[in-house]
Amino acid sequence: MDQSRDTLVTYVRVHGNQQLSSLLPILIPDSLPYRVTITNLPTAPGDSARVQVIFAPTTAGVFTGQIGLVSDAVNEDTLRIGVTGTSRYLPSAPGNLASTRIGEDMRLTWNRVDTSITGVPLVVDRYLVFFRANNLNSWNFLAATYSAENTMYLHQSVVTHSSQMYYEVRSWIGDTDSFDRIIGTIPTGTPEAMVRERLNSIQPK
Repeated sequence: MDQSRDTLVTYVRVHGNQQLSSLLPILIPDSLPYRVTITNLPTAPGDSARVQVIFAPTTAGVFTGQIGLVSDAVNEDTLRIGVTGTSRYLPSAPGNLASTRIGEDMRLTWNRVDTSITGVPLVVDRYLVFFRANNLNSWNFLAATYSAENTMYLHQSVVTHSSQMYYEVRSWIGDTDSFDRIIGTIPTGTPEAMVRERLNSIQPK
């Protein structure tokens, strides 16, 4: 997967006067893309066993299930932890971004994206265009295309107001109805971090 692995660490504390000698992880269902490592066994009363859960998917999707921890505890021999993980392929950045002055406007063009950053074929749903006045400023939202086939944007009257401008185009994959609804409420000039936060609420396909 293009997305980095996520890791969760939790602890199982031993109460009473008996030590915990064994703690066996079971994935429910067993196809869940999680790896479980348990340390600090045997565990004395009052101490805790460390449980590390690593989410390591090899395909895109949402993976929900449970991790069972089967122990030799007398009063409760099985614990269950609910888990949900989401993975997605990350599209490549659009290549050959070029700007051409047309009167007082600036015409941007770029190559269509059809692979992930690791070369997996995919279909991009939208493109996001960001701008900044110089290399010291952070990126701000300019516009979005509403078609994967649209690899052009016209920044109108920008030459009138600015002697220089930097541009960046990013590809995006996800539910297009949600994207169009959210992006329609984001004004030009919104910081890129805020745009990313809003769009991250959209579930992958």
